[in-house]
Amino acid sequence: MVVLYNPKEDCIQNINSYLHQVSLLIIVDNSDYTNTTLLNELISNPKVKYIANNTNLGIAHALNQAATIVKKDDYDFLLTMDQDSSADSNLIENYNYFLLSNDFSKIGILAPVPSYIPETSKENVQSVKELDVAITSGCLLNLSVYEKSGPFKDDLFIDYVDFEYCLRLKKKGFKIVQISKAKIYHQLGNLEKHHFIFKPIYVTHHLPIRYYYRTRNRLFVAKKYILSFPAFVLKDFFIFINEILKIIFLENNKCLKIKRIIRGLMDYIKNKYGKFENIHK
Repeated sequence: MVVLYNPKEDCIQNINSYLHQVSLLIIVDNSDYTNTTLLNELISNPKVKYIANNTNLGIAHALNQAATIVKKDDYDFLLTMDQDSSADSNLIENYNYFLLSNDFSKIGILAPVPSYIPETSKENVQSVKELDVAITSGCLLNLSVYEKSGPFKDDLFIDYVDFEYCLRLKKKGFKIVQISKAKIYHQLGNLEKHHFIFKPIYVTHHLPIRYYYRTRNRLFVAKKYILSFPAFVLKDFFIFINEILKIIFLENNKCLKIKRIIRGLMDYIKNKYGKFENIHK
């Protein structure tokens, strides 16, 4: 499945990178407007099931919609993709190779190796490792584990939806396993490369609203899982500080982004969740 939000034409190329690898593609469209040309090209394929929400209901809601549909059709796994991600031509083949030779009853998610910058070489040796968390895009969701662990948290809306779900799986005894030869290519914000002395620094230039969700939701996740996963929470705290420093020194629209971070902090304190526009009128 793939979630769309006001997509550009290049998402067709991304979708085509994995469409031939799946038996059914569910497209959940959270767009504020309909790109008719794009839509007509997508739904002309008989493998595509299109769902129009006619407004942005959030990534969590879209993931739960797709999971509900495929469970009714007796599918065992759900591939979750972002509109700005493309997949290696052997992504599903590499997942299948692992599943055929392993007991997946305790595996909640198979995760790829995401590449945010152009890579110069590919991994030729298959290896696996356990993760604490994985981003949504490119993951293969075990639907039997999904049923046991519960759906993605709707009120988080976007950002940390995937991390919260992964930590919940881990807490219940399920595994997130990364397959080294499973590759996706993911656009992380508007990635820009800077140099500090001899070290490259990558800045995402996310929209200000994303910093609201990231702040509010990461604090929610930290509070909920700090006792179970203290190392993850501590590491994420330093990532948070790093993001703030990059905003101050390297990003544009600094004031609004800092305001959104403060608003996210305040809404966390007030226990306000959901979509930003709906709770601040």
